[in-house]
Amino acid sequence: MNGFSRFRILLTLAGMVFLTTILSAQTNFIYVNNDIAGPNSVSAFSVQSNGSLLPLPGSPFATGGTGQGIGFFATNLIVISSTGNFLFASNGGNHTVSAFAVNSGTGQLTTVPGSPFVAGVGSGLGLSLAVSPNGQFLFAGDDGSAYVAVFTIAGNGALSQIPGSPFETDASDIDGMAVSPNGKLLAFADPNGAIDIFSIAASGALLAVPGSPFETDLGRPTGLAFNNTGTVLYVGNFNVEDTEIEVFSVAANGFLAPISGSPFSFASGRNSNIVLPSPDNRFLFVSNLLSNTITVLALSPGGTPTLLPGSPFGTGMNLLTEAVATDPLGNFLFVTGFSGEIDDPVSVFKIASNGTLTLVPGSPFSNSPGQIRTGITDSLPTPEFSICVADSSGNRLLFDPIRGFFELQNCNSGLTAFGQGRSFSEGCNIFFFEPLPNGFVKGAINTCGQQGTGVFDGIPTGSGVVSVHGTILPITSCSCPLPNPS
Repeated sequence: MNGFSRFRILLTLAGMVFLTTILSAQTNFIYVNNDIAGPNSVSAFSVQSNGSLLPLPGSPFATGGTGQGIGFFATNLIVISSTGNFLFASNGGNHTVSAFAVNSGTGQLTTVPGSPFVAGVGSGLGLSLAVSPNGQFLFAGDDGSAYVAVFTIAGNGALSQIPGSPFETDASDIDGMAVSPNGKLLAFADPNGAIDIFSIAASGALLAVPGSPFETDLGRPTGLAFNNTGTVLYVGNFNVEDTEIEVFSVAANGFLAPISGSPFSFASGRNSNIVLPSPDNRFLFVSNLLSNTITVLALSPGGTPTLLPGSPFGTGMNLLTEAVATDPLGNFLFVTGFSGEIDDPVSVFKIASNGTLTLVPGSPFSNSPGQIRTGITDSLPTPEFSICVADSSGNRLLFDPIRGFFELQNCNSGLTAFGQGRSFSEGCNIFFFEPLPNGFVKGAINTCGQQGTGVFDGIPTGSGVVSVHGTILPITSCSCPLPNPS
């Protein structure tokens, strides 16, 4: 292990995810992997309308595993399933993954039978987690062995390794990990200078894509994140002077190529470990570990970053800045701090429409008992599908306009796509949607070589959805085969 890695293992890390549920009003929940050396736990909070945090009754929740208390700062130690009904937390001390069922109404956690589940095959700096967008697979990268275990997620949240798991990689270490929005690619950072990209088969099996691993120019990649279309990959870089990131275009087969101007360096912070695009892909939030700040970068459609005026923004904590995450609607940014002592806090920022950050009243908020470890993943709330549309090409489209989730099925081929974001492709199906200022959602489905493109416009109302283009079906009738649209 080189000197760079030895320096980093002296520091403790954090992890958090978020869940949004719709009841009579929207409620957000935040979950933090405390990863204390010894019996591990997950802290849970409800997020109030002004961004302030309240601990949930019963928090923290015991994982049944052993925390490690050391490791890489960008390791993803906690993730939530795409449907929001299961939460998974890694236990670095005994290389297991704990699974919880999530009560979407209260945010309460219940241990899944059989949890925790054995994941690691070595002993290193922890387990980095990622979940597939369709909620079928959980990936666990073992830093000590650089193997990746792949689990199927059962209907009750239980985990079982697939045949051939764990899969060997060429990496020397595994830090940040992410799955592309279409569920076809797994990416992780080797902090010794490379990005590994694997294709994900329908069975969950992993295969390195041609050209992988891809060397980085800055040489110390840590956290990484896809944009919401999966066409751009952002990578943070460990350093002691500036905010440094690399930006890659992502081909359909997973091949990475630096965009023009990459790598990018900004004199706005020190040690840019975690990178997180905003849900609308307009901004990139970067944690500056050693300067206790967050750098905000404005993003062009192609991913080119520019420093936002007023950036960086202080966290309000005289602590090492660790994990960052947003709520699913991009209203708030949550940041963890690390002191190495008990009760490491969580700061909350209000995100303005222009990307500037303002600490909410009461921030930072206590997280007893927690020295928190780093690891972050985009939160994925429970879809609340309210729109069902049929087009002339035999497609059905379920859409959640509040959270941006959609499920697309071609009734002729049986191909199903699930995702979240402004655009998504699966085989020859391409879906694009755009929220409009009047509350309408405008979208298009292109089924490539079939009967053309269906264009839809709809707005939720008290009695259903008003159709402008396309045929709106009752949610209860949204199944194949579809009636021909009128």
